[in-house]
Amino acid sequence: MGELSYAQYKKLWEAGAHRYLLRIETTDPKLFQRLHPPRQSYPKRLECLTALKDIGFQVGSGVMIGLPGQNFEHLAQDLKFFVEQDIDME
Repeated sequence: MGELSYAQYKKLWEAGAHRYLLRIETTDPKLFQRLHPPRQSYPKRLECLTALKDIGFQVGSGVMIGLPGQNFEHLAQDLKFFVEQDIDME
């Protein structure tokens, strides 16, 4: 269902949804912006992931591999992000 507001995530939780997959696609803000339309931003995606965890969801995320301009440092940064954010499902 993608990026929603905190209130919308809360309603889903109250309706019985307890797992949510929201891919980050890349943790590099510049790569993220190249992939997404202007209405989607890296800070907003982080905000959504934080909201989901705050509510209590088991959160899944993931990245895309093979993006133009992506390198091994980006992928290492992605893995570090999953650990630091305690993502439940990668």
